[in-house]
Amino acid sequence: MKLKIDKEKLAKALYKKAIGYDFEESVEEYSVDNQDGSLKKNKSRISKKHLPPDIPAMKALLSLCETNESKYDGMNEEQLLEERAKLLEELENAEN
Repeated sequence: MKLKIDKEKLAKALYKKAIGYDFEESVEEYSVDNQDGSLKKNKSRISKKHLPPDIPAMKALLSLCETNESKYDGMNEEQLLEERAKLLEELENAEN
């Protein structure tokens, strides 16, 4: 069984982690009602937080960018056509 990965979604998540992001955190406090034993909400607060950039994510992102760009930069037209044919064949094999 092959695992299908949404590479675009994964790349966006890696980018977000690499540059850092803001998010909201919700915290709710409950207490037990003495009369019927049910839970009642006492407090609810939403706080804004910032997740700072992550160095390992930055390194991974830079590594991926360098690998993808430099792989094809030095190829001539004939080599690019060969690579295209190879990739199309791999795609056909992966679908089967």
